[in-house]
Amino acid sequence: MTTSPARRPPAPRPPARTRKPRGQGHERVEEILDAAKALYGEGGHAAATTRRIAARVGVSQTALYTHFPDRDAILEAVCERAFRDLDDRLLAAESAAPSRAGVFRAVLRAYLDFALSVPVEYDLMFMSHRQAPVRLPAVGLHAFERFRGQVAALIAEGHLRQGDPGTVAQTIWSALHGLAALQIARPGFPWADRGVLVDTLVDGLARGFAADPGDP
Repeated sequence: MTTSPARRPPAPRPPARTRKPRGQGHERVEEILDAAKALYGEGGHAAATTRRIAARVGVSQTALYTHFPDRDAILEAVCERAFRDLDDRLLAAESAAPSRAGVFRAVLRAYLDFALSVPVEYDLMFMSHRQAPVRLPAVGLHAFERFRGQVAALIAEGHLRQGDPGTVAQTIWSALHGLAALQIARPGFPWADRGVLVDTLVDGLARGFAADPGDP
């Protein structure tokens, strides 16, 4: 009598590929923005495609499009989130300054701290024209108006020299942006210590724009 060979147990099926469970709308949007920011930081505008963003988040492109119409809208939302952070930092710096006379230095330092702590966002906000333009969201203009308003108040209070607040604010912003952009774009340059550079620029601007004793 012959016996049949023992049957091998069926090979286990590979686990089915599953997408991430549907999360809360706000949480999913934040995941999309974080993924887009990371991809932009890794390879610039061309790397942050909707396909790659969706893959990094773990959703389909169709699911991605329920939140944003295209890649540019996602990158603009990254900028908007960063501008809100900047606006919050400018307000917090003013509130935390030890005196009204110290607000100017505090605000300048807050701007540079922001720019140098989030170089990917800063590149996208102010330097992305090197690859493809990203539209400046309305909140970006609000952040500048916050800064212009702070400058205007300090001029009116006699802490800064007389001048058109808009022009003064733009001039100061240009100087701050110069240091931030160069630090981000040319990290291999033999820079002096970053803290010393920031202190030197803030001190120079504070002294240069300080009100003259004879000002009305």
